[in-house]
Amino acid sequence: SFHKDFYKPIPNSKNGPILGGKVNDFCQIYKDDFLEIIDKPGLDSDDKLLRFSCIILLSEYDHLRMELLSLVKGNPLAVFRIYNLRRKFRASKDALLVCEKHKQRVEWQIGRIYRLRNSIVHSGSSLPYIANLVINMDTYYRTLISSIMSEMLEHRTSVTLDRLFSDVFMRRSENEAILSKHENQGVSYVVSLLKL
Repeated sequence: SFHKDFYKPIPNSKNGPILGGKVNDFCQIYKDDFLEIIDKPGLDSDDKLLRFSCIILLSEYDHLRMELLSLVKGNPLAVFRIYNLRRKFRASKDALLVCEKHKQRVEWQIGRIYRLRNSIVHSGSSLPYIANLVINMDTYYRTLISSIMSEMLEHRTSVTLDRLFSDVFMRRSENEAILSKHENQGVSYVVSLLKL
């Protein structure tokens, strides 16, 4: 089955960085107005990520997406993000590509952080983009700690970090295999995977 932690938690959220991060962004900016739209009747889940995904991706929730677009119309970036999410997750192969690009971007940023660290330690020099790297490093650190805490609470038993990382890696691999196997499936299939 498809595991929800394909999109691992971000701080203070049970949602993941790709979709869940957008839910958190909208919650922080639009607060109760956003939650009022997300919590409208007709969506058969308590999971805010799933409800948000249905509104953004499925045509039967066009009316709620229009309400959401009306709410954010004064914010061109928010409008762009709604349309961009809709484009990025229109089929299984698109979702797989988004996840792969996200993984590559994180790996690249971690490499940049490591090179900056080496530059500081070995030559005492810094680079002009240090502030951006510190922000990224903080985000990755908080995401990692939040994910570890979430996993430990879920297991409620004595589990080693090696085991946790191994489990998450295996589940991510399973999720990628599911998306690859069904790469020609449409948006309804992508949303159905979030329901599992």
